[in-house]
Amino acid sequence: MANKLLILGAAMAHKNKSYNLSNAISKGVDAGLKVVNTALLQEKGRLDKIKATNDLVTGKVNDYLAKLDPENLNLNLVPDPIRKAYYGALNGAKSELGKLLIENSGSNASLYAPGTDGYIEMQDKINVQRKKIDKLYNNATKFQQINANWFNEHGNISDAWKAMNPELYAAMSKILNTENPEYTIELDDAGDWTISADIDVIDDPLSQLGPDDDPTTAPAPTSRTKNVKVKLDDLDWEQTAMPEIKYINDLMQAGIDAGRQGLTLTNPQINEMIAGFDARIGDSEGALYSLMFDELPIGNMGGKMSIFTDEQFAEDYPNFDADDPSTYPDFEEMKKKTIDRLVGMIQEENKNAGGGVAAGYFDDVNQSATERRRRANFVPNFGRLSKMIIDSKDDSVENIVAKIANQSYLAGSISKIEKGTTILPDQASIGLAVTKAFDVRKLVQDFKKSGDPTLLLERLLLELGPSRADRASVYVDMEKYRLEIEKEQVEEAKPSL
Repeated sequence: MANKLLILGAAMAHKNKSYNLSNAISKGVDAGLKVVNTALLQEKGRLDKIKATNDLVTGKVNDYLAKLDPENLNLNLVPDPIRKAYYGALNGAKSELGKLLIENSGSNASLYAPGTDGYIEMQDKINVQRKKIDKLYNNATKFQQINANWFNEHGNISDAWKAMNPELYAAMSKILNTENPEYTIELDDAGDWTISADIDVIDDPLSQLGPDDDPTTAPAPTSRTKNVKVKLDDLDWEQTAMPEIKYINDLMQAGIDAGRQGLTLTNPQINEMIAGFDARIGDSEGALYSLMFDELPIGNMGGKMSIFTDEQFAEDYPNFDADDPSTYPDFEEMKKKTIDRLVGMIQEENKNAGGGVAAGYFDDVNQSATERRRRANFVPNFGRLSKMIIDSKDDSVENIVAKIANQSYLAGSISKIEKGTTILPDQASIGLAVTKAFDVRKLVQDFKKSGDPTLLLERLLLELGPSRADRASVYVDMEKYRLEIEKEQVEEAKPSL
């Protein structure tokens, strides 16, 4: 029997025997590794090439996106309420455009080459983002320009435009307040803006009363908050017709100069004026409405005046409502009446500059029936007002103002008195009345000291005269009235001479 240890040793030797396979294995492994290494090198080269291409495209895209910013746009000036939404939309659109451009020009460019199915789809996507970015930039630039225009033109915005657009004006006063803006903004997928502002609105029941309603039974005005939404293009306004006013004043002065030389305006001169006014107003509703409804610095007396008196306007346009555009008369008709009125004013200045007082001023047959009534009514109305004030000289300041508000012919033009001497004119709304309020305390005090009510009467007529609010005509009326009274006094004194 073989030795147990020898058998065990033989078995161990057999288990660990290599049978001389090392050469075959080495050759197989070397061949396999060579194939694998070649494939890996080829893949690495392909990936490196793709990466280099993508890096090149990405760099070009980034350069392109950076150059999209307009040179004249300072995005740091975009107001706070806009900034977050604006930058979010802008960066989102830029990022999406960058991805599309890289996809279109990178390693997958062959999928979007002209003539392929993906070409049109890719170009549409790119154009959508480009248009959105352009709109975002254009809107930011436009908003900055609107802010600048508001700053430069705010003092010259037409009062007529404000009266016709009270809510828009109130909203813009908050939106375009660069120091304390109060609004929110939403940007849609196309980059369009919707701006929201909360405004205070006064609901005045008096403005809804009819001619037969009793104002004393109307409830008190109430206030509420209203949210106004506007688009960027809504942030626009009409200015006072300053170029037209300069032309008017130049003609007015020329008419006055001619009158001082004893010259009357000729028909050719008048026709030339009519043609000039027509050309300057043109088709501009803003200019026409400003001339018709604003108080303007027209005439040789300075200050501000209205071209149309309330009575003239009511007679010419009985159904007109400034709050209801459907009642507006025809544009050409309004323009013709306005031009006729302007020419008439210049003719009147030319005539008055000739010196002396025209005979029969208060019943001039050459004037319209409305104007003759206005002049005729002025004499007794003004006489009673003047006498009442003079007779009240020893009353308190507040009592004199109260008499003017309750006992004179101007009572119908006064809404109410505040703080004893602040007069609120009768207007379409309390808000508008407040903006036109004026205080006469000092004028009444001066009258009580001097006994001369002229300055007080002048201010009352300028602010409240229902038939004529313009300075030049107020002066003319007062002068004519004074001369008329002197004439009467002379006639009364004759028998005693």
